[in-house]
Amino acid sequence: MPEDIADLVQKGNNDPSTVVEHYPAFSSLSLCGAWTGMCPASMAAGTGIFFHKAQLRRGSTMALSFPAEPEPPILTRDVAEKVPFANLDDVLAAFNIAPGSAEAANVAATLRLCTSPPNPGEVKACTTSLEATVRRSMDMLGAAADGDHDVWAATSRVPDDRRTSGLLPRQTYRVEAVATLDGDRYVGCHKLPFPYRVYQCHMTAGLTDKAYVVSLRGIGGGGGLTTADMLAFCHHDTARWNPAHPAFELLHTHPGTPVCHFMPYANPVFGKGDDEGGEAGALRLGNFLCCTSCQPSSSCAMAPEGGPIDGSPSALHGLVCARCGGERRASAMKLCDLAAGGEGDC
Repeated sequence: MPEDIADLVQKGNNDPSTVVEHYPAFSSLSLCGAWTGMCPASMAAGTGIFFHKAQLRRGSTMALSFPAEPEPPILTRDVAEKVPFANLDDVLAAFNIAPGSAEAANVAATLRLCTSPPNPGEVKACTTSLEATVRRSMDMLGAAADGDHDVWAATSRVPDDRRTSGLLPRQTYRVEAVATLDGDRYVGCHKLPFPYRVYQCHMTAGLTDKAYVVSLRGIGGGGGLTTADMLAFCHHDTARWNPAHPAFELLHTHPGTPVCHFMPYANPVFGKGDDEGGEAGALRLGNFLCCTSCQPSSSCAMAPEGGPIDGSPSALHGLVCARCGGERRASAMKLCDLAAGGEGDC
């Protein structure tokens, strides 16, 4: 499963008093894929987060450098309801952020973004909990309305020793393989600057985006022998994008030209289609929800209770994590229920 998400859920699935640990609300590379206006070209320059579609082929090379970043916890709904979000003064006071500081400005920018209208051709929502992230993504994909729950979730994979920070060391990487994530609808969720995990989840209404898994191998320039499986989006309809978007400056292109970008660590993608994710680590949504409620492990062992595990609504009945017990099992069952449509037992 996406282990990075499981780790961050575990970090945030605590008593609210422990969540008030101060995670710096600094700008993140994640902003560069979120249409936020909060990613200047200077932030993206030298990282390689934007690239040309022509580079999306085996054997091409890319110079990449994703900096280490603090990773705030993902809260469950029960915890998120007990910490402030919408009111700037309350957030600053609760998390001991000094008014007038750079962090306070970032928090204020996040709140403005979350209350601003979407860009033309965009559907978006800000989420403050695991359940809200899943539910709003399902809504955008149409899964909640049409009863089709063939939804999967995936994240980029970085080496295990980099998972706490999302670091992708500076060097040249060779593209070892490119795989398309099947489906015709995708929602990308991007981390915003905040003391705990807040995502902006969005999709384009025209359904012109394509999602990929790009397998990379470092070939020199520092960082040792590094491999990563990175999720990437290519946006084909950019005609209505702001001409000042940093991608155009860095790629020396203009609105109307396709723009591709990687999804940094712990920025999930939800999709709708018949793909099980392959090397991307995508899971059927029910498995993803149940697993993220349990202790993270390298393989998220699952235990069926009366049916095979294939992620279909019928198979979700009675599905729990093998390592779950007591309250954690109950939490997994509630989240499973969410994937099954919000009614009855999972």
